[in-house]
Amino acid sequence: MVDKIVIQDEQNKAFKLLKILNQAVNDYQADLKLVPGATDFYEDRLLILELVCLPILEDKNVLSLIKNNLLYSLSLSDYNFFKKIEAKLVNIDIVEDRNEFKESIKRVLLENNEVITPNYNIKFIKDWLKDYISQIGLETNNDLAKAQYMTKLKDNKKISKSEYEKLITLFKLYDQMNIPSNIPQGFEEEMPVVKNGKLYIFRKGILEPVPEIEKPVVNKIASVETGETRKKQVDSTPDPLQDLQETLNKYQPNSLEYKAIQQEIERLKKIKK
Repeated sequence: MVDKIVIQDEQNKAFKLLKILNQAVNDYQADLKLVPGATDFYEDRLLILELVCLPILEDKNVLSLIKNNLLYSLSLSDYNFFKKIEAKLVNIDIVEDRNEFKESIKRVLLENNEVITPNYNIKFIKDWLKDYISQIGLETNNDLAKAQYMTKLKDNKKISKSEYEKLITLFKLYDQMNIPSNIPQGFEEEMPVVKNGKLYIFRKGILEPVPEIEKPVVNKIASVETGETRKKQVDSTPDPLQDLQETLNKYQPNSLEYKAIQQEIERLKKIKK
């Protein structure tokens, strides 16, 4: 059941099951201790469910996850911790409260004692962030310094590829928390904007164009009838619904582009009926 919830990213189901399973584990602690590995198994499932429904968890629970289980979340395949944090921030209606929560995230990140690079002289997440801040500063637009810093890490043989990717996510998360939500670059919501007849997505202060769906091309196929010399042309028009479906598969289900294309598919289906 947990695996299915994770694959389909069903936040509400994860939240409901989390409450039920958490209560059950608390009620049957003595029984679980009699079965080797049972407690660890269920605690692992609870953690996964928390990560899935992170955007709707209470602030204190999210901060606890960041402080104590950030590495676990960065190790999961097909799990975007950064996107989950953004969704959590979107659920906070008042912008000033978002900024306060961002400050809390920065604080717990700097308290995180998890070992992210065991073979390097800097091992803990909190120490990596301190080194990053000392080298880059608090300016989020210092791209040159960041590029130089990350290049040195990438070339370091004591840091594996997976560890390097986790560090990238860690620094990206800290940088984003450093940008207030009341300026365009830090605003979490994404909005569709029509400009000069073209659709854009306003994302982090930038208008990103939505790729246009190509109009179906009429293919003229020449065929020769048996026993006859005359030719005829057959027009074949590809199904626009199929084109839309292929375009839809290029986007994440929770993205604005996905929802816009999905609405167009539903509209065309109604017209077809």
